[in-house]
Amino acid sequence: MATNLLVTGSHGGDDPHVESKHDALMHAAMLGRGGYILKTRNWTMKPTAKDANNITIPAWDLVVEGRQIYIAAPTDVNIQSGSQGQKRRDLIVARYALNSGTGVETVTLEAIKGKPSAATPADPGIETGSIIGGAIVSDLPLCRVNLDGITITSIDTLVNVMQPLEDVWDSLTQPLLYAKFKWQDTKSFQPDAYGGGMQIVVDERNRLLHADLSGFKSTVNLSHDYPVFQYASGVKPSKAVSLGCLWALPVGNWAKQATWNANGTIMVVGGLSNGDRCMHTPRTLPIPDGVTFS
Repeated sequence: MATNLLVTGSHGGDDPHVESKHDALMHAAMLGRGGYILKTRNWTMKPTAKDANNITIPAWDLVVEGRQIYIAAPTDVNIQSGSQGQKRRDLIVARYALNSGTGVETVTLEAIKGKPSAATPADPGIETGSIIGGAIVSDLPLCRVNLDGITITSIDTLVNVMQPLEDVWDSLTQPLLYAKFKWQDTKSFQPDAYGGGMQIVVDERNRLLHADLSGFKSTVNLSHDYPVFQYASGVKPSKAVSLGCLWALPVGNWAKQATWNANGTIMVVGGLSNGDRCMHTPRTLPIPDGVTFS
């Protein structure tokens, strides 16, 4: 029967009772059981080819299943030369090993050679056992080295960067942004008496836009894209964003799309005819990749 189950507490005497597995379990519970680059030293660096047979792994800090790995300095890992007319994919891994006799744990950087192929090379097999589950050998893939003949054509980083809690907190507390719009003074467009919010809500945390504008009736003929909605205040996109279909025209079963321009205006795609009745439906859509707001 266990007499003292407390890990982070004194058991008395000189016998050390805290083992690496205890610390690793706590870290794995908080950070996850995967393998990651920590956002500390050299986390922006990538593996590089020193020459045709040596790949330099940066001085990274890593964590895998709660166990921290410290690469003190950039380290070269040797790979075998490629073969003319053959392609190959090698993996460089951080290999955890436990000596079950002595209890000593080690991590080494190892190159695992892939099988050459004239057309479709594949990754070699690795040790995938769980350290927490009791595996005495387990590989964390760091990068893939792609060879075509004797030439290294590219190196793919396979391990992701773990975002620290301060970054996660900043993303969770990111406020909503707003863009406000107004009608032109020309009275060319008659807004609905009970229109929408005349705004776009930007949710950067979830990468979403919510367009809530207004329906209207056009009193003019327009034969080209026209900025019906004028910018009033708030944020603007870094480049034009397609908002999709925001208005239905009940006559003729038509629909009208919109584009939010970088200058803040919103144009109705295509022409409008005098008397067109544009019925608005608010819409939520994803923020396109590469679009920022200011």
